[in-house]
Amino acid sequence: MLRQVPKYDETADDPAGPWLVKPQIPDLGLKRRPDYITAQNAREVAEAANQWLGRKFNGHKVSAARVERKLIAAHRGYLCFECDPIDIGVRVRLGFDGAGDTATPVEPDKPFMTDSTAPDPTAVMACVERLSEEMPDTVRTQVNAAAGMLAPLFFGYEAIRLAINPLAIFKDGSWMVGNVEMQIDENGLFRHPELISLMDRRGDNYSDIQRRRELGLDFSVVDKNGQIGLLTNGAALTVFLMAELRSRNLSPYNYVDLRPSFIIEGSECIKTAMNQIIAGPNIQTVLINLVGVNSDIEVIAKALAQTLRQIPSEIPIVVRLAGMDPDAAKKIFDGSNSNITLASDLETALQLVERQATTQAPS
Repeated sequence: MLRQVPKYDETADDPAGPWLVKPQIPDLGLKRRPDYITAQNAREVAEAANQWLGRKFNGHKVSAARVERKLIAAHRGYLCFECDPIDIGVRVRLGFDGAGDTATPVEPDKPFMTDSTAPDPTAVMACVERLSEEMPDTVRTQVNAAAGMLAPLFFGYEAIRLAINPLAIFKDGSWMVGNVEMQIDENGLFRHPELISLMDRRGDNYSDIQRRRELGLDFSVVDKNGQIGLLTNGAALTVFLMAELRSRNLSPYNYVDLRPSFIIEGSECIKTAMNQIIAGPNIQTVLINLVGVNSDIEVIAKALAQTLRQIPSEIPIVVRLAGMDPDAAKKIFDGSNSNITLASDLETALQLVERQATTQAPS
């Protein structure tokens, strides 16, 4: 792993290539992931690292580049385990295609073989063996062997999804893992100190998780170039708001699920969330939508207004508060910062956000 451009020494032994130089960034659902650069020698590896390090993809800076030998596999397989909430089990997916390098994901020439089974390692292995019967002999044995290693990791790390793509299979029957994707249940992180240690060492790649660990704040950037910052409570309501904004051709910058008690008891996490939002490069307005059926909105409004006064920003903010005594909340915000507008209902708030975003948009 390269974190700075290596110095090329012409007098040193030059290990023969080809090598693959890959930029390391969080996935985060990128529509197009950056490619890799093929290098034939140490000088070209250094040149490739120089091209990657410091560049940005979808707002994420490349802070490291991975170097690995380029190998050509006779077959490439795909193997995935993921939680299946509909069938209350584990969904198994298998696939394969022909020869190719070990860095390129599998694109099968036919649909994946898939089935759902009980959430148990023995049942998962039985499912893999059953599905792999449709594979040629040159692939089936290696896929089963890889599954035998993968299944204990899936359950041991309490994973939501664990996938190998590609599983590189060579002519002599040996195999290797090309790329691994693992999604875990963060609620179980405290049981896995080795994963916490990994995240601590590579904090840039796990900034959202680190933020949740430190502040207890469920905040994630969903679009680095998003226009609308969100400070909301209720996971389902937040997802609805994000969909509603997109239907109006507005792009939400972040996801957040904020408990009203955070506002009342601790302003630091609110300031952290707001500072994260206003640091977005294309933020045009912020929508604060807090709903508390059994909450005293006057108390929340006072705490929120006090916190917002501590954040120096001219970015327009639309506030919609729903709960007991909304008239008291209106009085509190009537004399607040000039960049804050209080909306009486959600539709009004969305219209204000849409209007402000249009006004703030670069001409």
